[in-house]
Amino acid sequence: MKTSLILAPALLLGFATAAQAAPHHRGDANGDGTLTRAELTTKLDRRFARLDANSDGRITAAEMDAAKAKRAERRATIAAKNPERATKLEARMTRRQARGAERPNPDTNGDGVVTRDEFGARALERFAAMDSNGDGTVTKAERQAARQARRAARG
Repeated sequence: MKTSLILAPALLLGFATAAQAAPHHRGDANGDGTLTRAELTTKLDRRFARLDANSDGRITAAEMDAAKAKRAERRATIAAKNPERATKLEARMTRRQARGAERPNPDTNGDGVVTRDEFGARALERFAAMDSNGDGTVTKAERQAARQARRAARG
């Protein structure tokens, strides 16, 4: 019993330290606080593979619609289990949809499908813009500077 009481604060401290050291970007695979071009590319590859249901290297409108329906189903399940979380997710979706009107169509050549190159082009452009020193890595400071620049541009 005494051992448990002594270890409990140490375990809590360990969990707190681990939470503080958590990656600041969801794509930061190794948790070092920076995002490399390789980590971003890996994340894009996984996302593309999830959307490309038949693995033909192209995302069709039907595949995109199926993915949207799956996300809506997942949100409905969350709403049924946790209405408060659902409200937060809905607010986030509303903000994303508002921003989505400004996003260009990823189908840059207009052929009705999105290839892997088209799919990741915008994200890689944003990465290059954030990578102010051109070292292939975006640090927390570079992400913060880019975020402040976007906010300033919005006015």
